[in-house]
Amino acid sequence: MKFRVPNINAPAPQSLAIVFAALASIYLIVSMVILNVHGGAAETRFYALVDKGQPWRAYGHGVRAVALLKDGDISALDLAHLRRDVGDAMSAAGKYKRAIKYYEAARPVFADEMTIDAFARARLDDALAVAHLRAGDAMMGVNIYAEFLKAAGDYGAAGETNEGLIDPLHEWRAMRVRAAAPLFEKAFKKKRTEKAMRGLVKAEGADVMPAKAFAEDLTALGVYYAQDDHGRHAGAALLKWAYDIRKPLNGEEHPDTLQTMLALSKTLIELRELQDAEQLILKVFHAQEKRYGANNPDLSLYLKLLASVYEQQKRLTEAQALYEHIARLFRDAFGERRFEGNQSLDRRVAINRPVSPVYPLSKTFRPTDLVPAAKYGIPVAKDPNAEEMTIRLASEVGAEGMPAQLAALVEICTEESGQLLELRSGFRSFETQAALYSVNIGTGRVTPAGQSEHQTGLAVDIDVDGRHMRLSDRAFQCFERIAFKYGFILSYPQGNTYLPGSAHEPWHWRYVGADTARLYREFGPLNKPLEFLAALPCYEQMAVNGLSPRVEGKDICLSQPEQLAYAPDAGGGYAGGFAAH
Repeated sequence: MKFRVPNINAPAPQSLAIVFAALASIYLIVSMVILNVHGGAAETRFYALVDKGQPWRAYGHGVRAVALLKDGDISALDLAHLRRDVGDAMSAAGKYKRAIKYYEAARPVFADEMTIDAFARARLDDALAVAHLRAGDAMMGVNIYAEFLKAAGDYGAAGETNEGLIDPLHEWRAMRVRAAAPLFEKAFKKKRTEKAMRGLVKAEGADVMPAKAFAEDLTALGVYYAQDDHGRHAGAALLKWAYDIRKPLNGEEHPDTLQTMLALSKTLIELRELQDAEQLILKVFHAQEKRYGANNPDLSLYLKLLASVYEQQKRLTEAQALYEHIARLFRDAFGERRFEGNQSLDRRVAINRPVSPVYPLSKTFRPTDLVPAAKYGIPVAKDPNAEEMTIRLASEVGAEGMPAQLAALVEICTEESGQLLELRSGFRSFETQAALYSVNIGTGRVTPAGQSEHQTGLAVDIDVDGRHMRLSDRAFQCFERIAFKYGFILSYPQGNTYLPGSAHEPWHWRYVGADTARLYREFGPLNKPLEFLAALPCYEQMAVNGLSPRVEGKDICLSQPEQLAYAPDAGGGYAGGFAAH
């Protein structure tokens, strides 16, 4: 039998384990020392963990890197980038309050550094706003996203543009504002926002001006969100905050306060909070009654809104009383025989004809009475000699034509709002509309050729301060209240189904003549202009006979099995006469 002699120089397995453990410990200690004393190593480790998708592990190394590098050999710009990235990691890990500090430290450098592009600045501001909102503080979110909305240009009107010229940064800003709606809704349920709200409501002295500016931002954002089903709750919360600030600062009868109250009431109607909406509308009505006089037909705007609330509450007797009161206001203002000029013999060429996919215009249709808008003192946003800066003369018997009426309306609303109003687009030929549609095809931003009211020469797009008119503009409030007196109606109100995606256009106003516009305000269905124009002969007949089309909460002219409308012919025009639609 052979015996193996043990090698006394070979290490035991236990000894090897101890050695390896010791070496690992030494490595970890050395690594930690390096990470804690060497900023570059900490920065490298930070970005390595970020790349692995582990922000909760990464941000601690980022904090050390910033602390070690901020007084060392690193540029202010590189340090700002690092702070931003650390803030991103903290936000991703749910550490929003800590992230805010790093974003705010980076922000001044991003704002001043000429090599930083506008997108990078905007992305940092967006990240800061999101962190504030997630932390339950809505104030910074309001400040940043209100600026985004202002800078978004046409996209800030309804999130779209119809010019065919896409600006990526403007579009991105509007997109980020829309995406923040649910964050605002959640922020309003937290104590930090409640505390901030109470603080601004009690603003006095030096705080008054910031509070007024903040309330204006709240109103603009609130109206923007309230236009969309997904943002309506956030819009209501923002408008309520604006109202709570404006009421003690300006008083309840101040135009700014009334603007917010009206916008809030419309939003509450959409949310089916009818009792609160009713109280707000009543306050607006009484304030405007005091301002404009009890017999002013302008008050019909608020009375019709209130009547719609009563109808939804099944308070039909009260709703009918309001409609009768509206009729009295119009009778006193425009006389007993106010409907005589309404009836048209051939509506195929009438200024009050409908235009839509159901009622298209032929390719050859072109008005013969186009005139330059600038010639009549209407401010224009483009070359005054351009075809798009022309509109129809549309002379009416016993009344001024469209250019004079538009010039008067623009002048009044410019003075009342203090904003710059310009004609953005008037007449567009079939060919121009086709070209514009081809650029925007699939976006839902432009109607197809033959379906645009612009081809009639009777539609105008209005700019306010260099971009499309918005629902939150004081100029829009003026147009909404008095445009009917000058023959204009809003073609695409909120909730319409005329455009793809039920889009609406606060800037698009259609001239139908003073008689028809007054009839629409007096008897027409709320926010259904195309339905009204399609059934116009019915409304005219009811009016001539001294009857109201509304009976027990139903609109007779819209509820008939067969409405009077045009029958399209094979050529895309109209067959003449009326047919069932």
